[in-house]
Amino acid sequence: MLTDLPLAVFEEVLSYSHWIHRIPLSFVCKSWSDIVTPASSGQRHLHPRWLSIHAAACGIDIMRWLVTEMGVPISLGTFRSAIACNDDRAVRYLHSHFGENVLKKECARLAAHYGHCKWLRRSVAQGHDEEVLQFMEANEWTIHLHSLSAAAAHLGRIDVLETIDERHINNEKVISEADEGRQMEVLRWFHSKGIVYDVCKMGNWAELEDLMWAAEAGYLNEETLLSSIIEGGNVEALKWLVGTQDPQWLLTHATFRLAVKHGRVEMMDYLASIGCNIANAHTEAIRNRQLPALKWLISKDSRMDPRDIWMAAAYNADVPTMEFLDHIYPVRSLASSNIETSQLLHPSYPSPLESLMWLRSRLNGAWECHLDEGHLDMDIIRINKFVWAIRNGMKFDSSLTEYLHKLLEHKTSQLEIDIISSRCDGEEELMEGSLDLTLADELCEWFERRQKTKKRGFLSRIIRAGKKFIR
Repeated sequence: MLTDLPLAVFEEVLSYSHWIHRIPLSFVCKSWSDIVTPASSGQRHLHPRWLSIHAAACGIDIMRWLVTEMGVPISLGTFRSAIACNDDRAVRYLHSHFGENVLKKECARLAAHYGHCKWLRRSVAQGHDEEVLQFMEANEWTIHLHSLSAAAAHLGRIDVLETIDERHINNEKVISEADEGRQMEVLRWFHSKGIVYDVCKMGNWAELEDLMWAAEAGYLNEETLLSSIIEGGNVEALKWLVGTQDPQWLLTHATFRLAVKHGRVEMMDYLASIGCNIANAHTEAIRNRQLPALKWLISKDSRMDPRDIWMAAAYNADVPTMEFLDHIYPVRSLASSNIETSQLLHPSYPSPLESLMWLRSRLNGAWECHLDEGHLDMDIIRINKFVWAIRNGMKFDSSLTEYLHKLLEHKTSQLEIDIISSRCDGEEELMEGSLDLTLADELCEWFERRQKTKKRGFLSRIIRAGKKFIR
């Protein structure tokens, strides 16, 4: 009976109880099997297909027990879950159960679809390369050899690359993987074979000497080189690039803002010294929460308008940034400026909830939020801010209620899509998505109650007017 499960399995199941009733878990676990919405865990029974998908997450021993003793079916969802768990033992065990060629091809597609096959990466890193190669070749998994070569390049395993037939190596992709894995020796190995593609960034990790070699060899991608050097914070590499390129192309305001975005204060100093325009870059520092960069900018540019700074902070700053700004430009002093409190206390901004709470504690007066359709972007709205604001007495134009309600329903649908897609892959993202769904539901219910109350009030007024007319 599926109701007589071991405690470890139920604990695994119950860890999903907060969103089990919302999402088809076959999709959440990257399953391409039929959509099955599992029953509520509170009823203490589970759908066999749902359990088969999660069996691999419990480890190979429990999975074998579920299959052999409990009769839990094995599906493509089980296989995908094993790949997601980076469990090569489970992958091998499950593969032996797929006898048909169609299923073998589908399994290969699943593994290739899931990044570069995490279980292959681990096998390569541990030196199991020959065993993995034999396993894949015996099962005609040639599609995996592309993934294996990419994994080998990422991990610096030239010995594995040498064992793979060149027909199964996508050179451009593998060179890019070597760059991402910061494997200089792999790039030199490809160069010795006369294979060159200008797909490498390298600026965010390579030493200047290696960058100069890669530039001469033809591996650097000029379009991404500048941004990668600034991202890596290598000032000497930036000076080298400035000396080899057209200064008018490099010394732009966009280049300086890029350094601000990544908080590279030393680079900001250098770029300012050679003529980069530094004006109005404070919004970039605030947007990316780069407090050291913001302090540098304020020390260099005294012409900043406190109102502009606080509007940018209200839109996207965190609490430490706000506390710093409050020390220099007290937010309460804005009351005498031509800026309304409602412009700062705006729940539709993408800043964290803590920032809105901090601002609310500093500012007094009526809390009215005048929203219109043109100022609502559900792609950036944080639902928890709306919920908190409404709970704490925010007022807004009633004409927007219906429109905002529709937007929230759309946001809920988008969150569900995110949760079942690759954009929401980790446990933390799933938890955050689940919380947003719960809050969105709460807010939608609040709007529905508000609408019903308004309708009842309207009917009451009609009845009272009718009674007066009768009298």
